[in-house]
Amino acid sequence: MFHSLIERISCDGGHCAFTSMQSFDKSLFLAYREASAHVSHDGVISIMSSLDGQSWYPVCKVSVEGQDLRDPKLSVNHNGKLCLLAAGVIRKKAHNNILYNYMWVSENGVNWDGPYPIAEQDMWLWRSTWIWGRCYGFAYCVGSKRESPRYVSLYGSENGIDFHVIVDHAFAEGYPNEHAMLFDDDGKAWCLLRRDDDSQTAMLGSSIPPYTDWNWRPLGVLLGGPQMLKGPDGQVWVGARLYDGVIRTSLCTLDLDSAKLDEVLTLPSGGDCSYPDMVWLENGDMLMSYYSSHEGSSSVYVAHIQPD
Repeated sequence: MFHSLIERISCDGGHCAFTSMQSFDKSLFLAYREASAHVSHDGVISIMSSLDGQSWYPVCKVSVEGQDLRDPKLSVNHNGKLCLLAAGVIRKKAHNNILYNYMWVSENGVNWDGPYPIAEQDMWLWRSTWIWGRCYGFAYCVGSKRESPRYVSLYGSENGIDFHVIVDHAFAEGYPNEHAMLFDDDGKAWCLLRRDDDSQTAMLGSSIPPYTDWNWRPLGVLLGGPQMLKGPDGQVWVGARLYDGVIRTSLCTLDLDSAKLDEVLTLPSGGDCSYPDMVWLENGDMLMSYYSSHEGSSSVYVAHIQPD
């Protein structure tokens, strides 16, 4: 069904992981965390760029002194500028960490304004997704806000800097955390939500503006690091880590009406892996970034995916 060409982007040792990719100003930008380990004190965000999705070159690194920067997410804001969202963790003894959310803004992907502190301390705003000049994202509780049961809350912003809570405790069963969002043309929102306790099945949520009421359905699949992308034909694609049998990073299709996920392509991957992102090329091909440790050290890969 598909033909894929895989290129390893980072191979300099250490732990390179947690990818995000965005088309911007006729170029492609790829962000990922670079550190000594999956959990460490020294995480920085590396940003690379490409004109064709094949040849990548480093453009800058983003850091905050004394903090471990994690899970970078790229997006384009209401003013057509490139945005970088990331969490900054101050690691303390006995796992009593402190987490901050930051946003950076750039006109060229090389020089960045920020960091701007956003949202709430110890509420991990894992992704921001834009529609109609506003951005939305779910945050999950960590550190001092960690509760039992844990929960996610929906945040919104009109400028990508000043965030407010739209729905507090929007979902609170089975330790919900990472998520992906997309919107229909009429503004209907969809959220794919990871869970790590209880039945461990991911949840598929839906809501219409102003997004204060959500309907949640079990997906029946355990997954991690989800991302969603809608194709030109309306097909919804999901990149995620799957756990049934062998741990792997895969490309899947998702039927929103039936909440049914189908794996269509397994990427070369294993062990510590996942956190993909996808973009469409002008010729209709897909680029998918992800990380994996199947070749030894954790590295970042880009798959060029074409229909056969």
